[in-house]
Amino acid sequence: MTVVLTLLLLGVLDNTVPTDAEIAARIEAALRLHLSPRAAQVTVHRSSRFATTLDALDITLRGFTVEELPFEVAAPAAVPASARPAPGVAEMAPARPAKPGKHIRIVKLRLRCEEFILRGLPVQALDMTLDEVRVPMAAVNEGRLAIAAAASAAGAVILHERALTQFIAARPLPITNPTVAVTPDGLRVTGGLKAFLNAPVEVRGALAARQGGVLYLDRPGIRVLKVPIPGVITRRALRDLDPLTDINADLRLPAPVTITAVEHRQGTLRFTAALRLPKASAAR
Repeated sequence: MTVVLTLLLLGVLDNTVPTDAEIAARIEAALRLHLSPRAAQVTVHRSSRFATTLDALDITLRGFTVEELPFEVAAPAAVPASARPAPGVAEMAPARPAKPGKHIRIVKLRLRCEEFILRGLPVQALDMTLDEVRVPMAAVNEGRLAIAAAASAAGAVILHERALTQFIAARPLPITNPTVAVTPDGLRVTGGLKAFLNAPVEVRGALAARQGGVLYLDRPGIRVLKVPIPGVITRRALRDLDPLTDINADLRLPAPVTITAVEHRQGTLRFTAALRLPKASAAR
């Protein structure tokens, strides 16, 4: 019964088992229907046409706008504050073993999204790799994309400085009309100091992360460009800049993200991150 249900879920046509190409086409059609991307490409690989495990699922999407990422996950269990995930490796919460026949197994899921907008934030690129993914059959039958568990989930996000300017401008910060510039040396924010008649200032620092997805300026410095400003006001402005944003709260991500590294490039920022999902073990 388990095999029959899985084959039905993968899409049986005219009492025949679907090919990898047919499965990929159906996934791609569903993504186009729900996200309306400018471009979408899906590839599927199984060890044989009759295999019920997907050895690889690769999804590439370009040019779409969403308020929330189009998938859901099981809520992770609480993780002690003392627990520190290894760099680039997802911090996994324990989960009950899935009952046989209740999930589809995907050995490796690779997701790449380009030039998309998430809750008003333009994202240049997102690359995510998930290993040993479990997708609930019931959710797929209901037309939902849900991830029950994964052994690991890590990837990278690239943001352009224009996107950072747009995102920061919408935040309640002490600087008005901010403009962000990114160089290999760090981040520079110029604008008007709200507490002192919008006097022009420049704030510099390296963007860093703490407590998972909270972003702040490490060792920031502020420079007044034209008008002398009392030190107490500039110190308060620096204090009010901390934090710049909480990625998990502001973007309503489906699972908590831990940012493990921030790389400053010319004009862009690259974040290395891990997605915290309930843990799945490899099938024997």
